[in-house]
Amino acid sequence: MAVAPRPLAGSAAAEHPPTASPGLGTAPRPAARTWRPAARWAVRATWAVLLAVSIATNLLASLERGAMEYYSAGRVALESGHPAEAIPKLRTMLHISPGYVHGHIKLGIALSQLGRLPEAIDEYREALLLNPHEPSAHLNLGVGLSTP
Repeated sequence: MAVAPRPLAGSAAAEHPPTASPGLGTAPRPAARTWRPAARWAVRATWAVLLAVSIATNLLASLERGAMEYYSAGRVALESGHPAEAIPKLRTMLHISPGYVHGHIKLGIALSQLGRLPEAIDEYREALLLNPHEPSAHLNLGVGLSTP
């Protein structure tokens, strides 16, 4: 196997050497500087995605904490005999976290205590759509439907 002669110093071939030695079945390798910007971009994009996920997670956690504060305030108002005060708090909680089954049940209880049975029945049905195995939703729906 013959070795290719080296280019003379100062020539164009010496200043820009080939990226890979020619041979059978070998493709030239890209120069190192061609992949570095792409790698930097990929690292920056990865960090940006991780930052966005972290911000979204923290935002959702703070919203859930806020929803639970409204739920607790509504539950306390309901249990202390003030269903009219509980309704706006529970509605706000359900606006923040509409998938919380017990919020729909507590809102239904507050509405039924104020004599607003059609709205209460709708809340119990919504709770059952979210969790068909929730016993208190079944019980309260049954009581609401059997009330004349």
